[in-house]
Amino acid sequence: MFEREFVIAQETEDFDEEWEKVLFRICYTRQRLKPRVTDISKFFSYIKDELLKDNEDNIGDIVASILSQTSVTSVTSTDQGQQAELPTREKGSYKRVWLIDWDSLKRSLQN
Repeated sequence: MFEREFVIAQETEDFDEEWEKVLFRICYTRQRLKPRVTDISKFFSYIKDELLKDNEDNIGDIVASILSQTSVTSVTSTDQGQQAELPTREKGSYKRVWLIDWDSLKRSLQN
């Protein structure tokens, strides 16, 4: 299965360079990264082609510096969004719903 997908990927411009082929191999084995491998490749290609045009000698150091300056603004346990049904709110805007613990959430959802 990998070989077939790898051959197909190499026919695109997202995986025609050696580093992109390595990226594909790395992401293919990781369930969370595999569906996003094309986006990851495009991200690094953009950095390489647009931001580092004149400074390709230190590309590794520059990419590491860029990534170290980014911050995580949202952390989830999976790539799929988590959905929970909250209790029905009282009529009127901005009324708070207080959840004391998981058991109270479960009870309110059953009502």
